[in-house]
Amino acid sequence: HRGNKKRKNEKKKTPNTKITKKDILAVVNDAAPYCYGVTGIVKLENKKGKKEDNVVIDLHHDGSFSVEVYFIIASDIKVTETLRSAQKTLRFFFDHKFPKKCLTIDVYAETIS
Repeated sequence: HRGNKKRKNEKKKTPNTKITKKDILAVVNDAAPYCYGVTGIVKLENKKGKKEDNVVIDLHHDGSFSVEVYFIIASDIKVTETLRSAQKTLRFFFDHKFPKKCLTIDVYAETIS
C-alpha cells in the first residue's frame, strides 16, 4: 500500500497550456460560418494602413481573454438579431474550446453587404 499513496507535497501536474491569439483567431474563424446572417469578418486597418487580424484580442495575465469581432452582415437581415446570434455562437465555440477563459465577446457590424 505504500506505493499507492501520494506524498503530501506532491502536486497534481496540470498541463501548462497557454492560449495564444492565434488559437483564439482560429476559433473565431471556425465559428463564423455558423453565424446566421454573417457574410464575413472585416480586416481591420492599423494606424500605418496595414491590414491586421480581423479580431481584437485582449489576453489577461490569468489566462483569460476578451475579444472584439467586426462582422460583415447580409443586407436584408436584422442587424441586432444577427449580432446577438453571432455572439451566442462565438460563446458556444469558446466555451467548448477554452472553458471559462473567455470573459467578454463584443460583436460589431462594420459593413453590410
